[in-house]
Amino acid sequence: MLNQLTPKLDAFRSLVQRAGALHSELATLDTAIRNLDTIKARIAECGDEAQVHPLIADLRQAEETVTVKRLREPRLRDELAAIVKDAEFAHFEVMSAIEALLNDLSEAATQPFRELLLSLQPEEDNSKRDNANRVVLKALAPAVLADELYKMLRDAGRVVGVVSGDPYGPAKGLRSSLEITDALLVRLPELHDERKRMTAACEAFRKVLAKG
Repeated sequence: MLNQLTPKLDAFRSLVQRAGALHSELATLDTAIRNLDTIKARIAECGDEAQVHPLIADLRQAEETVTVKRLREPRLRDELAAIVKDAEFAHFEVMSAIEALLNDLSEAATQPFRELLLSLQPEEDNSKRDNANRVVLKALAPAVLADELYKMLRDAGRVVGVVSGDPYGPAKGLRSSLEITDALLVRLPELHDERKRMTAACEAFRKVLAKG
């Protein structure tokens, strides 16, 4: 399953990085405008006309920079919008793959105890007993850990596609989602370890029970 996830995650990561680069380039227009406004304010505050002349060259260069960046802005915004759209689709594929992986891992991690629990109980149908079993299984360390990872997965989904007044919001949301996803994947080995621990504990219990 991890092998299937890797290319999807790599594609998502690449798109997020491209979106971030465009975001940074577009943000330089805001910086250039602030720089231009600062130069204009300095010129306006000059009490001596002679002090203005050294600032004229800076003013012209700042105006040229703003002009160039404004001419490029529509194309860059179109590119960013297209990349964000692709990244949101890639994000959906990554989230779906991780959810399937979590489902398999969490099921496998609690299965040894589930089998042990059922082996010690009567075989006849009993809804109260089954409900009680589900409560116990949900409280096991592997299940609790899985719930934490599912929450991280939901958090990674919530930050994508949020509508706000920030023109760079989509790129920021994708970056946040990738960071949460990376943090989630770092913790997946914990679930593998919990499965091994649960399997060993249940086997040990069976051996002790057999000896008794």
